[in-house]
Amino acid sequence: MAEQEISHKFENQMVGRRVTVRSLNWERQLTGELLKVEKYYFVLRLDNGGVIGILKHSAGGIAPIATKEETA
Repeated sequence: MAEQEISHKFENQMVGRRVTVRSLNWERQLTGELLKVEKYYFVLRLDNGGVIGILKHSAGGIAPIATKEETA
């Protein structure tokens, strides 16, 4: 399986979950619920309110945030 197919599958599994998206230089991060994954961008509902679209090429990384049920 191609690397891009694996990446896209991983990203789609995170839709509806809380995630952290970091900037390329890792100085900033946004947290919220991942609403949608498109070919070139993520749509994120921010924890502090609002919805934002983030270009994948400007994101340094995306990672799920463990929920209380997952850590128990």
